[in-house]
Amino acid sequence: MLTSVELGQFEFSSTPLLIAIPELNREAWIVADLDVVPDAFLPGPAALYIDGVTSGGTNIADFGLQGTLPFGMAQRVTAEKRRSAGVTGTTWQGRTDTRGYTIEVTNNMDTEQEIEVRDRLPHPADERILLEDVKIDPAPELQDDENRLTWRMTLQPGETARIAVEYTLRYPGDETLVYR
Repeated sequence: MLTSVELGQFEFSSTPLLIAIPELNREAWIVADLDVVPDAFLPGPAALYIDGVTSGGTNIADFGLQGTLPFGMAQRVTAEKRRSAGVTGTTWQGRTDTRGYTIEVTNNMDTEQEIEVRDRLPHPADERILLEDVKIDPAPELQDDENRLTWRMTLQPGETARIAVEYTLRYPGDETLVYR
């Protein structure tokens, strides 16, 4: 797959990335990173193409094309998040809420695809709430300070990968958790 941005007689190619965020959408996004700051361009519209077929458009700002451009959806690459039943309990220290889920990523394209899967564990804003007993299989390639998780995987045509996540939140007994 090749993504390109056509600017009149100029064309810039880049390698696309498939990003799956099952919390937001079942289908993966096709994106490409560009950092093009040509001196001769004026702000204006630009056409976006995937493998020579138009996929949309964008606008060029005064500073050129920089950052990640969305090229549309990869309808044949899916990621579904299925929550397992949670268990709430009480201890002498307070309350606990154990939750888990699985993410299934499927490549229904005719070719091997590299896919980036993104998710996030709870990130308590209150220091009295503790995230404990985190189990993630397979382990994410990246996990930042805000508990954002990233896996990079290569899937063959028709292949499905599974990610399992489980964690416990411990909090004061007189409080109620609100998930956002």
